[in-house]
Amino acid sequence: RRTGSCVISRRPTDDGWRIKGIVLADNPGLAARLGVDTTPSLILIKKGNDGFIPISAGVTTLEEIEVRLYRGIKFLDGQTTPQNWSLYDFQKGQGYDTKVPLEGR
Repeated sequence: RRTGSCVISRRPTDDGWRIKGIVLADNPGLAARLGVDTTPSLILIKKGNDGFIPISAGVTTLEEIEVRLYRGIKFLDGQTTPQNWSLYDFQKGQGYDTKVPLEGR
């Protein structure tokens, strides 16, 4: 029963983010609540917020995890919507931005 043995758990921790490994067999209720049935899984949870975002299930590249975490943090902070989940900052106000009216594109 090893937890936290992935590359992401070895990153610097001076940014205020905490990574916590959880053994599913010891926490079946939490696994069910979060819909986790694959390991490894990475779930983004914001303190003081009931919401959560699945970031990855199974093996995923560190680059993809970083992109998904960035988007997930923006979503949980209310800075983006599901419609603009894949929108990069440089695309705001342009053709891919769903908040821009069609006649403004």
